Amino acid sequence: MKLEYTEDEFKSIMALYGRVLDIVEKKFEIDHKLNVEREKTRRKTRIQEIIEGMADAEEDSSFDSSDHPFEVLDGGKEVLGPFANIPKEELPPKKPEMSIYAKQGKEVFYEFVKMWMVNFCVEGAEQPPRAERSAELTQSFEGRAIIHYMEYLKEKYVHGGLTYAIRDTGLVSNDQIRLVAENMTAVVSACRFTQLASYLEHPDPSKLEDFYNV
Repeated sequence: MKLEYTEDEFKSIMALYGRVLDIVEKKFEIDHKLNVEREKTRRKTRIQEIIEGMADAEEDSSFDSSDHPFEVLDGGKEVLGPFANIPKEELPPKKPEMSIYAKQGKEVFYEFVKMWMVNFCVEGAEQPPRAERSAELTQSFEGRAIIHYMEYLKEKYVHGGLTYAIRDTGLVSNDQIRLVAENMTAVVSACRFTQLASYLEHPDPSKLEDFYNV
């Protein structure tokens, strides 16, 4: 049986479909924000428990910190903690350090975005070789360095990726950051640089209230 819709009915269906997608995306955004806040709270609570435990241990004259060499974070400083039996995953993680490869990747990515933004969204203007450069990176050590940088951002920002990387270059206006990230993803994916394309975050982190507070 073939169903046929009038133009008004079709427009109503598409409008409803759009609203459903908006609701789903909003739910993802809220869930992501709640998960980040829960993780922050859990880490703060754990740190406080460790600090209080250390204070109790210091009052005990029989306590020897050398017997408990597990490192924890205390106000950004590394200290000896008395909870060596706590699983490592339960302790607050150290701030990720940028490897020499990630540093190189950051520099390469900066130049990549700088090239990308030449006449971006300017109709009729000569465009830079975005696809050609993307293809070059697929086959080079520079492309691999960019992936190291993406992995660093993924850990630094909790599932960070292309959107964060583009924001951090300082080359793109706030209203174009996500647009550039999505455009770059489409082009590099077509050029088989799929590994870089996989770092486009979902849901869109630029919709978080504190995304631009850097």
